[in-house]
Amino acid sequence: MYFFCVLTGLKKWICYNPYCSTMYFSCVLTGLKKWICYNKSANIFLKRWVLTGLKKWICYNKELGLDKSEYVLTGLKKWICYN
Repeated sequence: MYFFCVLTGLKKWICYNPYCSTMYFSCVLTGLKKWICYNKSANIFLKRWVLTGLKKWICYNKELGLDKSEYVLTGLKKWICYN
């Protein structure tokens, strides 16, 4: 059943911006290098159900005093798994 196959986690994600300046607001999420949709409790054809898109994602870090290399993805405010 479809409702069993949901996004339960992101195994790997990387926040990067190769042209990031020293300003905080310039250090934003520009891509997700690897993501995996999985549900260990699903007892059906799990490989068919994959993450096909993220409708909204936001990179944020409220510690404003850090060096730009320390600005990392601390959360995804909204995400939707669909197939």
